[in-house]
Amino acid sequence: MFFEIKSNVNDYYLSGKLPVLLNSVGSCAYQTHMIRNDGYESHHFLWVHRGEGVFKFGKETVTLKSGQGVFFRADVPHEYYSGNKDIFSTSWVTFFGLNGLLDHYNAGDWFVFNVTDSLTHNMRMLFAHCVGNSTVFSRSAAVYSFVINILSNCFAKSTQLTEKVDQYLEVHFYEDLSLDQIAAAVNLNKYTLCKQYSKVSRHTIVEQLKQIRCAKAKQYLANTSYSAEQIGKMCGFKSPSYFGKVFLEATGTTPKSYRTKHKKQAKQTCY
Repeated sequence: MFFEIKSNVNDYYLSGKLPVLLNSVGSCAYQTHMIRNDGYESHHFLWVHRGEGVFKFGKETVTLKSGQGVFFRADVPHEYYSGNKDIFSTSWVTFFGLNGLLDHYNAGDWFVFNVTDSLTHNMRMLFAHCVGNSTVFSRSAAVYSFVINILSNCFAKSTQLTEKVDQYLEVHFYEDLSLDQIAAAVNLNKYTLCKQYSKVSRHTIVEQLKQIRCAKAKQYLANTSYSAEQIGKMCGFKSPSYFGKVFLEATGTTPKSYRTKHKKQAKQTCY
């Protein structure tokens, strides 16, 4: 485990000489129950090596397993503990600074990420660098590289991500989709996926799926003789009543009324 000495924090970060400073890097084989009502002094990357952990941020709770991690900013109240009776092991990197960079990526107060082989390798290299013959300046450069790699992987391609999600929904709209399935299709966990998608599109994935399904239903209602019940099933709605409810909310009319109105308009056009 490595901790930056307090004098370096005062002399180099708080004085403004360095934009980012590593605070600590390490692992804990037997993670204890942590409650920080006032948050932690620095920003925090924390991920699960073994077992599962329950993480609480205000009224929001996420359960993460091995291979998943969470970032939370300094001073954000939080709590985490083992989610079962198995051993709960964690690793972490904490740092001061880069608030502007976090804002640029719309990182929020906290977000969930997947632990890649690259992240694990970078964490080991960062630790080796810190316990080796390093300086406060080289550690600052090393932690900046570590942070920017994670943020760019999680957030830099948010626009492309929404396009990938929308394309997937267009192809699979008729299936009984879950957020876990959609997240797996774009190689993210569902928590990070939902946050990134809604920040860019300004609506949720579920809302987008409803819009696509209703658009498809309109096409079927206007151009086929299938019953409304059949069309609802063809478009992925679980029941006729749910189809009717969502269609009414999206279009302001019922499927039957939409079909009737469209047929009248088509006849008028013919004449």
